[in-house]
Amino acid sequence: MSPAPPPRKRRAPPDSVRMEDVARAAGVSAITVSRALNAPDKLSPATLRAVRAAIERLRYVPNLTAGSLASNRSRTVAVIVPTVNSSIFSDTIDGLAQALASHRYQLLLGQTNYRLEEESALVQAFLGRRVDGLVLTGVHHARGVRSSIVRAGIPVVETWDLSDRPIHLLVGFSNHAAGFAAGHYLLGKGHTRLAYIGGIVRNIGGRRIAIGGVADHVHLLVDMPATMALSDLVRTIKSNSSKWIHENRNRPKFAWQMGYAAFSVSRSGVDDVVRYIRNQETHHRRVSYQDEVRAFLKKHGMSCDERYMWE
Repeated sequence: MSPAPPPRKRRAPPDSVRMEDVARAAGVSAITVSRALNAPDKLSPATLRAVRAAIERLRYVPNLTAGSLASNRSRTVAVIVPTVNSSIFSDTIDGLAQALASHRYQLLLGQTNYRLEEESALVQAFLGRRVDGLVLTGVHHARGVRSSIVRAGIPVVETWDLSDRPIHLLVGFSNHAAGFAAGHYLLGKGHTRLAYIGGIVRNIGGRRIAIGGVADHVHLLVDMPATMALSDLVRTIKSNSSKWIHENRNRPKFAWQMGYAAFSVSRSGVDDVVRYIRNQETHHRRVSYQDEVRAFLKKHGMSCDERYMWE
């Protein structure tokens, strides 16, 4: 029977060096060390240099949890967005991070994937971490989110929409007015057969990234639900949009073609594909849909039988 191995030495926790140790090494009080960390402008340059030198020498890592409990402030603000894979939201995140950093606040980030239940879970998690503020996307939230935030008593900013009953602060615009303006613009360009597909994708648990097209075809760049087959996704979009057009646009003979083309897109290629989709009207003044598909298949060495491609 072999002897038991010697017990492993426990590593010292990262906060084993205390603020008092830093104060002793710098020849100052603990409150001076605290000021050096939280309000350095209140110290003389010489004192600040001495404290920072002691911090670096002792490799002191402040215990932010203990500090937030003592001050009731975490110096963190959480922002919740539908996705980080869209430039419109990444610009918002970047602006928030820069503004908060200038006031010595850190940004925590959450992504909902356009699901209200995900937003609710993130709100509870961030409130549990005692963030000093919340930034939410939109004004429609799951049951209980508003009351949880109100009870927490922290400032919250709702963005990207308008409401007569904001939780606290509101920075946004009218999506209804934006939709009206878009419809008015399209009608002015002579387009009279209008439909909106983004809601269908969202309702089945997917994420619309970009949608656009011309008279004879539509491009959709979507993030599919992991549990849904591609054929089911296409069938759902076709059937629901056809039903909407039949009932709301009085076009009972409208129908999509039987087939479809589907291609995967790497994350690095998403922005290029979005730009391509948004430029459909200009692009197809130069090249037809059929010629574009032929060129694409030839470029990638794919054969096809055109008897089954065009309906």
